[in-house]
Amino acid sequence: MRFASGMQAIDHVPGYAIEHVSTVYDWASLGDALIVNVGGSRGQAAIELAKNFGNIKLVVQDSENMIQGAESGVPEELKGRIEFMTHATFEPQTVKAPVYFFRMVFRGLGDKYAVLALKAQIPALQPGVKILIQDVCMPEPGAIPLWRERVSRYVARC
Repeated sequence: MRFASGMQAIDHVPGYAIEHVSTVYDWASLGDALIVNVGGSRGQAAIELAKNFGNIKLVVQDSENMIQGAESGVPEELKGRIEFMTHATFEPQTVKAPVYFFRMVFRGLGDKYAVLALKAQIPALQPGVKILIQDVCMPEPGAIPLWRERVSRYVARC
């Protein structure tokens, strides 16, 4: 599984470790929200959020291959708060929720497909819905020191 190993590699790049997902947004401000983690892989981010914010529930959406058996990785005390659902990123969203979270989904898609993934959320959107994105933004070549650019480009390939 290239994707899973790539996500594990990202955890070793400063600032991208799964432990940081709880600090990239004021999750507590959401209250008793349902969060749909689109392209959520095996639920690593959902597990981290559920551990740190007892008032939220999460639906992890990804391909059938990715989520098959993922429930077994959810700690017993979090079961019932994290659900896994087969969903193709470019298909219309079917779950209505106040928050949709994309973590490290767009970095390898390119603009055209990132836009398609976001447009797929439109059928479920209601006033006040939040779409939260945690991803890598690639700088223009030469805009930052070469070593930093190389790290960014490496993370973008994972």
